[in-house]
Amino acid sequence: MVPSLIKKFHQAKVTGGPVVVWGDGSAQRDFMYVKDTARVASLIMNDIEGPTNIGSGRVFAIREIVEAIGEITGLSDRIQWDASKPNGQDYRAYDLTKITSAGFNCQYTIEQGLKETWEWYCENHD
Repeated sequence: MVPSLIKKFHQAKVTGGPVVVWGDGSAQRDFMYVKDTARVASLIMNDIEGPTNIGSGRVFAIREIVEAIGEITGLSDRIQWDASKPNGQDYRAYDLTKITSAGFNCQYTIEQGLKETWEWYCENHD
């Protein structure tokens, strides 16, 4: 979902158009920045046996993520919610007992991850 949003915000910045987001933003998800994902993958490979869920342990409403990207990009005033489209599953989170028992904690906040992702996209987009 985040890559799609980053692309939408970038297109809106380039074209001057709106950022149309499906649903009302109430669905909730556990988000983790890729650098933390790489760290937990290494931990799993070295220290954990069997199937293991990964996540940050923090659940955010989609609206919070969209608003954070709006702040980062300066495009908060261009966000349009299309409530005629589906929200998706209301809530999705996972049992993170294995990774937390092994001492894993995220080092990046969602805002840091979104900001770095936005900056990378802007620098690398054709």
